Order: sequence, then C-alpha cells, then structure tokens
Amino acid sequence: MARCAGFHYRLLAAVETRIGPILKLDSKAVPDKLQGKGVSGRLLNWRHHPLRYVSREEETMGLTNLPEYISAIVAIIALLISCYQARLSNKQSLFNRRINIWITVDKLVSVYAKNAKNLEHNDVPQLAIDRLFVWLTNTTYLQSISASINHVLDADPQLKLHLKLDEMKSLAMEARFCFKGKSGDAIAEFIEAYQSLLFSMYQYQILLNKMSQSAKVYQWTLEQASEQLHEPEQRQDLFEKEDVLATSYKTLCQQNKRGAIQRQIQLAGPIWR
Repeated sequence: MARCAGFHYRLLAAVETRIGPILKLDSKAVPDKLQGKGVSGRLLNWRHHPLRYVSREEETMGLTNLPEYISAIVAIIALLISCYQARLSNKQSLFNRRINIWITVDKLVSVYAKNAKNLEHNDVPQLAIDRLFVWLTNTTYLQSISASINHVLDADPQLKLHLKLDEMKSLAMEARFCFKGKSGDAIAEFIEAYQSLLFSMYQYQILLNKMSQSAKVYQWTLEQASEQLHEPEQRQDLFEKEDVLATSYKTLCQQNKRGAIQRQIQLAGPIWR
C-alpha cells in the first residue's frame, strides 16, 4: 500500500514538474478529485481544453439540450422534404404545360399537312379563300372560329375570332418559355405563322365582300374591282403569309427537331428524373 501511494505521488509530481509549465497550470482551480494529491495547479482556460474535467452539471446540461437538437434536426429534414416536393410539383406542372402545348401544335400540324396542297399561288383573286379558311380551322382547337369567315364584321363571330387569335399569340409566347432553345422557337414560329395566316385570310375575305358590293354598285367587272380596291397587294401579302407558314412547318417537322421536343417533354416529368 505504501509503495502504491509513493508511486502515485511521484507520478503526480512528475506531471506537475514536466507538463505543468507547458500547460500553464494554475493552482486556483484544481478539480476536487486532485486536491491534496500532489498536483498544485490546473489548466488555465480549463473549460476550453480538450482534456478538461467534465463536471456532472455540464453532463446534465448537455442532456437537457438534447430535445432542442432533435427538434432542429427534424425541422431541417422537414424543410428539405418540402423543397423536394415543391421541385417535383414544379416539374409536373412544366410537364403538363409542355404536353398540352405539343398536343395543340400537333393538331395544327396535321390539319396544315392535309390542306397545304390547296394553298396555291396564282394571278387571280382568291375567291375560294373562305373554303381554305374552313379547312385550316377544321380542328377542335379552332372549331369555334370556322364560321367567322362567312360572317365577317359580325360582332359575335368577330369577337370569337379575335379571342382565339390572341390565345394563339399567348400560346406561342408560352411555348418559348416552356421549351428550351430552338425547339421552343420552332413551335412558337409555327403557331405565330398559323395565326397570322388566318387573320390575313379573314382580312382578304373582307376585301372580297367589298369588291362584290362595289361591283354591284358601280357595275365593275371582277378585274376592275380588283384594280380599284388594290386587291393584288393584299393577295401578295396573303401569299407571303402562306410561305412563312410553309417554312415554319418544314422546320418543325424535321426529325431531329421533333425528337428534341419529345425528349424535353419526357425530362420535364418527375417520373423520369
């Protein structure tokens, strides 16, 4: 027993002599367990040293704060889940908008493909413009304005026409935002060209009606009415709109363009990514 006590004393004395000056021991705050054991000092800044003595009060304080730590972790996890769900919701909305735009455009493409051969350029007034208008609006998306060509300047049909044409402009703008790069431009340009041609046809029909009325009043022939009312200029504008639509149709129907559009639609949904 005496040997153990002596060894213990010598060990503590060695710690005080050799390590004490390095660790800057202070005799004012020695842990109770080391008081009277041969060590006359403790570390300055004892609370901040990695080898410091941890009291029972500090252990109790750590356990007391544990629920707060758990609550903070749970709140962070809930925030991450909320952000992830919001991202999925945004992607699902983008997918829905892209698929709806493409379904509408695909219908217009099909209608135009069936009737493009009827859009011929010649040097005579286009008296069958009303029939061409009906053919190009023979789809569920444009069905509401098909009859407007036969009732030009009537309030209700004209209002429906302008509302639908404005809707097509908005659809073209939306396509540029929903689809990236050249794909969005190709879709938007086709919709804009289609909308512009329909409006040009409507204006041309107004001119034809005016030519017919003037011919009856002034006893003009068709050629005279065409010359007096500047029909060739408006006919040329109509042909230019047809050419623009044909060009945009070819661009949109390129295999690589359609493939890029379909890939963007697929990648927009959370199911795929």
